[in-house]
Amino acid sequence: MTRFTDSPYEYLMTQKPYAGRERDSGPVPYPPQSRCAGCPYGSGKPCIGVCMKKLLSQSKKSREGDEKHGKNA
Repeated sequence: MTRFTDSPYEYLMTQKPYAGRERDSGPVPYPPQSRCAGCPYGSGKPCIGVCMKKLLSQSKKSREGDEKHGKNA
């Protein structure tokens, strides 16, 4: 292919974008013995430092307790 200019950037602009090529294999899952295995936050996302399993189970328990006592949120 002939180029219009001698600029090295012209060659780079004709290439396909490189973004996303390293993720073709998909996210690496946590090992089964890890405390983060089965996290509902999402696989492949970085850890946010808060155990979402604990957080969701606590909120579920509090909702069940509110329903038993007749509290509406």
